[in-house]
Parts: sequence; structure tokens; C-alpha cells
Amino acid sequence: MKTIRLSFMLVAAAILAASCDPFGTDGDDPFSNVDPFQQGGMGGAQISVTPADCPINTSIEEYAGQTADDISSDVVGENEDLYWELIDVKAKNTISIVFNGDSVEITNPNETDNTVEADGAHVKIILGKKSRINLSGSSADGSVRIYPKDAADASKFILSLNNLNLSSKTGPAINSQVKKRVYIHLEGENTLSDAVSYTDDVEGEDSKGCLFSEGNQIWSGSGKLTITGNRKHAISTDGYFYMRPGPTIVVLDAASNGIKVKGDSDQDEFGLEYGMYIAGGLIWAHNSATAGKCLSTDANFRMTGGKLILDTTGDAEWDADEQDTSSSACIKADGHIIIHEGEIVAKSSGKGGKGMNADSTITFKGGKVTAAISGGQFVYGQEDSDPKAIKAEGDILIEGGEIKACSTGKTDGSEGIESKSSITISGGDTYVYAYDDAVNSGVDFNMSGGKLYAYAVNNDAIDSNSNIRITGGEAIAISCSHEAAFDNDNPGSQNVFAIDGGTVWGLSGTTYSPSANSKQRAFVIGGVSAESGKTLAVKDASGNTLGSIKLPSALSGYGVVFSAPGITQGTTYKLMCDSSELYSFTCSGQVTSAGSSTGMGGPGGGPGGGFGRP
Repeated sequence: MKTIRLSFMLVAAAILAASCDPFGTDGDDPFSNVDPFQQGGMGGAQISVTPADCPINTSIEEYAGQTADDISSDVVGENEDLYWELIDVKAKNTISIVFNGDSVEITNPNETDNTVEADGAHVKIILGKKSRINLSGSSADGSVRIYPKDAADASKFILSLNNLNLSSKTGPAINSQVKKRVYIHLEGENTLSDAVSYTDDVEGEDSKGCLFSEGNQIWSGSGKLTITGNRKHAISTDGYFYMRPGPTIVVLDAASNGIKVKGDSDQDEFGLEYGMYIAGGLIWAHNSATAGKCLSTDANFRMTGGKLILDTTGDAEWDADEQDTSSSACIKADGHIIIHEGEIVAKSSGKGGKGMNADSTITFKGGKVTAAISGGQFVYGQEDSDPKAIKAEGDILIEGGEIKACSTGKTDGSEGIESKSSITISGGDTYVYAYDDAVNSGVDFNMSGGKLYAYAVNNDAIDSNSNIRITGGEAIAISCSHEAAFDNDNPGSQNVFAIDGGTVWGLSGTTYSPSANSKQRAFVIGGVSAESGKTLAVKDASGNTLGSIKLPSALSGYGVVFSAPGITQGTTYKLMCDSSELYSFTCSGQVTSAGSSTGMGGPGGGPGGGFGRP
């Protein structure tokens, strides 16, 4: 048995010269001491980012007995595709099977339409009508196979597990060949495990995991299922997977994926095709397999409630069929990932591991997401797979919620949030800590609202391969290296780093200046040195504070970018460190330079090599 305990306790450490060590002491609650955006935000109120480091306790302990606590919110709706309670199952079509070691007790009131056969504790069921199958009891060598009487006229059915303890020595524990949906209802404590190698495979039939179904799976109930996938997947479906509030699924381990979902052409209430849909409940999953995923779907992943605790430890591998690397991931979707509500705790410690990985877009609308990656880079010949806390081939949209992404592997490509396309932040609270780039967009980075704290140990805090445009919200970008707080791949290109609104702090060794045609005025101040724990503040001549930030680490000859509403032409301002004045300067244009000017980037985004350490 395995369980995951994440400890991201941030401990204060001076960042001196070229050093920025992300490891420190343990804690119990991930990011419990991190609140970079305290009351009032950056608009005149103190920002406290304490401390700077983001260590991870990589120990994995046994499953601690967590269960879902949201059964009370499982209100039955009107869609009979999702609620077994709406299905008319006659009493005569309720089949009961009680396992007792190497034998079973069978109750089948309708032998005309339904057939049940047993060979020891291995049961074959053929369904002719809408039915309910109740499974209970215990067997160390048993299984259940379910078939439709007429494949062209098969009916959906209910599969109830009530204190069932079933292991198979020959194949899957439960295999449904019915292409219609199965409603899996959990009561009590249930355990399933399959054989390491399957000897009961039937030609033409899929046997993809410990619990497999050809049809869609809808999970409900107040019970728990503990499951192990010894040959391939723990749970697998060729349809979609839908989880209602109440049930608990514990995946102890799997030889491939914890839960593997092919998907279906049916659309959810938002108009997106079903893949994996978490509406409630709890899934706790550990996966130690090479390139293994806790949750994987060939379609879309959507979450509107519930809680996921996910952990992978396997390294990436080279996929000869795909001619590409394949990495472990807590959540992998070949389509979109959309988080509305609920809580996700995702941890990956293998080389090239991912917390969340989508081949299309990732959208955060609400909920709480904590993704922590501690593995290094996986290299195969000229190919590699980099560790990422949150990664998308398409756009990443942060519209709400709380996102905390941490990638501490001391390797190139160890990034917090990466999109191969654009990143757009319009709401929510986002905290990112990474050894390499904290935030990396393949195309544009746009921010119009919300709060962002991006901290990079060894590269850029916010790196865009095209434009950076901030029109609102509150952003802190810190790079504790010779790299930049904001990097838009200038100079010599037409890329724009524009600040048109919001409140912005940038602290870094290399400084890029905002574009001269930015709509909001900004200061670029060089040669700033200050001790960890001190407070930097920009004040006007009357002593009014435009913005302040409590330093998470020491600065030595750093460049500071600051922009906020209210900066006016011709007004004198001061950069203060606690009660000490560091620089006084007068706003002389859209971008005002002050302090040490050695190597300072000019308007439009040239790099300032003189702001780093000598």
C-alpha cells in the first residue's frame, strides 16, 4: 500500500550570488504558509511571500484511509444516462452472487432471460433484460464475466459491489462485454485484484484491466473500492467514465494506468464529448509504472467536484511505436482538461514526469490544484522529456480557482506551467515555483486579471516566445539567476512586452524593459540590493505607497520593474527598503529608468545584463 504526503513548506533562504537551493524542511500542508496575495494586494498593501523555497517531501507512505465526504451532495437528477435510480429494473431481474472461497451462491429469479453459470468461483453472466447484479463475499481465485444475450439489443445494467473481496488468478476480476453503460454502485469495503498474466483470454474479447467494461461506467454510492491492476490497467473502459459524489476509489498500483478511459461521442452539459468526468467522490491513486498515468483518457477530462490525490513515481520511456517519449503523469488527456470545482493534489517524482498533461487546452475555472514535480529530465538519444507541473500543447486559460505548481528537479526544462501555445490569466490565484522557467508560453502570455506569483530558481519567471501583455491583475515575477523576470524573446524582434494595466513587480538579474508604447507607466530600476525579509516599496513625494513587496530572498545588484495605476508624469518617486531610501527619481515618460544603468534594457525590451550579479 502506498499513500502520498506532499510537503511544500516554504522556508526562508537568502539567494546570494548564484545560489538558490529549493530544498529545506518538511511540513504537513502543501503551500500552507504561502499567501503572496494578502489583503489589499499590491495596490498599496504589503505583499508577503514567505519564504522563497519550495521543497518537496518525496516520501510516500501507506494509504491513510481517506474517503469521500460529499455523498450528501449526490442529488439524483433527470438524466437516466447518469442515474441508475431512474432505471426500471424488475425484482425478477436482480441477480445476486455471493462468493465463498472457491464456490459461489447464486440467486437468479429469471432464468428464462438471464443465464448465470459458475466454474468454481469464476462466474459467467448472460443478460437479456435490464438487470441489477449484486456482488458480495470473498474469493482468492474468482472472477465475473458479463455478456449481453443479444449484442444488438443489449441493455444497460447496475453492478453493485457490497463488501466484495475478489482476486483472480487467471485474468480480470470483473470483465463486462456489454457495450451499454454499466452503473457501478459501491457500498461497504470492496477489494479487487487481477492476475499478473491472463490465461483466460477469449479471442475477440478485450481484457484491458482488473475491472474492464466495453460500455460507459457511471460510479455512485457511499462505499469504497480498493483495486490493483497487476497486468495492465486497474480500471478501464472503452466508453466514458463518470463519477458521482460519494464513492471512493483507491488504486494501489497498476502495471500501466490507474484508470484508463477511451471516451465516447456523447456530450456533457457543456457540449464537450465525454472522456473522464469527475463530479464528486474521491480518487486516491498511486502508479509506479514506467510512463504510467494515474488517470488517462483518449478524450477530454472535466472536473466539477470531488477530490483527487494522485502520485506517480515511474520514469518516462521511449515509445518505439509512436517514435516519441512517453512520460508518467497524474492526469493525461489526449483532448482538453477543464477544472470547474473540486480539489486536485498531484505529485510526480520520476524523470520527465508531469502533474497535468493535455494534448489540447487546459482551463481552470475554479477549484484548487496543487501539482508538484521533483524528477529530472529523461533523455533517450537525441530526444528528451522534461518534468512539468502543468503542461498543455494548446492554450492554458486561468479564469479562476487556486493553482499551485511546483517543479524542483534541478534540470533543464523543469518548469511550473508550460503551454506550447498561449497562456491567458483573467482570474484566480496562481503560485508557480520552478527550477527552470516558472511560466512558459510558446506564443503569447496575456494577463487581464487575477493574481500571479512566478518564482524561477535558474531561469525566467515568465517566458513568452512571443508577446507579453499585462492589462490587469496583480503579478509578481522573480528570477534568482542571470535570467529575466519577464522574457519576451527580444531584442531584435517585434515582440511586445506591454504593461497596459494592473500592478506589476519584476525582480531579476537580467532586466527587460516594458515597451515604450505601453499604456501604463513603469519604472525600471537597476542595481538594487536588499536583505531577505525586507520590504521594497515605491512611494510618491507625499509618502503614499503605490505598491510594496516583502522580499522572499536577498537581492544583490538586481533589476526591478514596477508598474501600477497612478504613476504620473513629472512626479518624483522613491524606492524604499523598509525605512531606507534606495533611489529617488522623477517619472519622465512611459518607461523611466533609474539606479544603475549598466547594461539596462531600453524601451521595447532589450536585455539588461548589468542588473545581475557581477
